[in-house]
Amino acid sequence: MSYRAILGANAQNDIRRMPAAVAQYTMVQLRNLELDPALLSTRSHFPFRAKCQIFSFDLDHQGQRFFINALFQYHANEEELLISDIPWQAASDWWEPDAE
Repeated sequence: MSYRAILGANAQNDIRRMPAAVAQYTMVQLRNLELDPALLSTRSHFPFRAKCQIFSFDLDHQGQRFFINALFQYHANEEELLISDIPWQAASDWWEPDAE
């Protein structure tokens, strides 16, 4: 069953704050989420809001890794995903390969 993602105000603001390429990738991932949210998400956990599902993904872009989490709930009509927030953070030098 396919769903339609509805972005809340906080989620829209989160996307606006992202670099353009990261925002575009996020929108593509949200389209993937619409196809099978049960497979791609888990129940949210601390430090995220309770009673939500969380869909986590990451992207390497311009020497940084972006960690992105979409928090959502299923709408009562069972046709929409209400995405409340999309917190994200970028990390540089987060992975140190073995020194030569």
